[in-house]
Amino acid sequence: MKNGKRVLGIDIGTFSTKIVEGTYTDKLRVYRYGIFPTLRVAREHNTITNLHDYAASLKRTLKRNRFRAKDCYVSFSSDDIIIRKMRLPRMNEDQIRKNLEVELREYLPVKVDRYIIDFRILHRDIEDTENPEESHGYELMVVAMLKEVAWQYLSMLRKAGLKPRAIDLAVNSQGKLMRVLLGRDEFEQNALGFVDIGQQYTGVSIFQDGVYYVSKVIPWGIRNMEDKSKTNEEHADHLAGEINRVLDFYHTQNYLKPISKLYIIGGGSLDQRIYATMRRQLEQATSSVKEFRDYASIDGAIKKKSDLYIIFNALALLIREEQ
Repeated sequence: MKNGKRVLGIDIGTFSTKIVEGTYTDKLRVYRYGIFPTLRVAREHNTITNLHDYAASLKRTLKRNRFRAKDCYVSFSSDDIIIRKMRLPRMNEDQIRKNLEVELREYLPVKVDRYIIDFRILHRDIEDTENPEESHGYELMVVAMLKEVAWQYLSMLRKAGLKPRAIDLAVNSQGKLMRVLLGRDEFEQNALGFVDIGQQYTGVSIFQDGVYYVSKVIPWGIRNMEDKSKTNEEHADHLAGEINRVLDFYHTQNYLKPISKLYIIGGGSLDQRIYATMRRQLEQATSSVKEFRDYASIDGAIKKKSDLYIIFNALALLIREEQ
């Protein structure tokens, strides 16, 4: 919330951890931040195998770099977080949760009770197309995350001496930060796409008129470039092809509201082998965070524009108000 209290945004990647300490009131204020390649999570299936070592290293890193805040919000890269859009008739929160458990059974690979299920109302008063005068309801963004995975991340942060307040989705917090960086009018009057290229995964998300529309996690990241059986251009072509499938899905349903800009973020966007080829191959006008004219909405120590690519998700976690 906009209370001026310092918090930490912690984005835990497979190959590095990004930490930002700051506040959000009328604008973002950054006190300090860091990118720590030595803080790496080792996972086998649903188990963090280096949980205690990671917690100890994180605690030392926070102290060494003089991070003061204890309250933190966290996001992490994973392809086992399930996101769906659903429509339900108007009902109270308890009824929504019970209905979601039934609806999600077909999407979840194991029993529903093994998942944490949460939702966000995207649109209210959605008409039933068959009976528009009789039924109104909600359009929801629904998220399901394995409890055992979530508890391990929360336990890891607590062992490091922190007070985790929430696990957030990158796609959710990204939208909030882009609203701040671009301005409310531009964000809420256009269809915008975001491509977040990480070491192991690439996330693609689309917002229409300021509201989440669709997202997909592609199991491709910078480390795929290490496969020398393909050229750099072939790797980038493959990623561009996967991204174009998401864009095509959107455009087939929204041909009257085309995507006006696709923003490339994440550490992979700094790799010119990827970025240049993708700009040629993507069927969409693309841009990057460093092409923003200024950062008038951010006070504090962003040392160079390229850092914003990498700390983007951690910085976005500072914005806690629901908009």
